[in-house]
Amino acid sequence: MIPRLFTLAAVICLILAISTLIPRAEASKECLFGYRAICTFTPGSTIILGMMAYIFHDMKKKMQQRSA
Repeated sequence: MIPRLFTLAAVICLILAISTLIPRAEASKECLFGYRAICTFTPGSTIILGMMAYIFHDMKKKMQQRSA
């Protein structure tokens, strides 16, 4: 049950990381990449969410190894 939750959390974090890169004309400021994106902290938020997805995936693998 818990490994499935870690997988779900990893997938959600990965989807959110990708969605921060989507351009949006109505954004208040430009991101550091030079265009208006959904998230104005695009490089930082993308990296943080990607790292969170990796951590959840790694935790799932470690839990599966312990139970085997």
